[in-house]
Amino acid sequence: MDFRFSPEDIAFREDMRTFFAEKLPADLKSKTANAQALTRDEIMRWHGILYEKGWAAPNWPKEYGGPGWSVTEQYLNLGAGLSKGFGSEVCPLA
Repeated sequence: MDFRFSPEDIAFREDMRTFFAEKLPADLKSKTANAQALTRDEIMRWHGILYEKGWAAPNWPKEYGGPGWSVTEQYLNLGAGLSKGFGSEVCPLA
């Protein structure tokens, strides 16, 4: 069995990393990097950014408003955020 990621998976992971690096507001990035809890309003602001991208419900199928990601893409989404030090408030699948 080959457990390596496909070139498409690797590109998806890089897109995720870029998204987190560019779109996570600096104040939220600082708080999560310092293990500080986000307020409800901060969480809602971040989820609004995810919603605009179509990523607010990462494990939902497209027909119900989610991105329709495969299990591998869901895993890579989680890994992209957690590798940057973001916790469950930023990474919905954490």
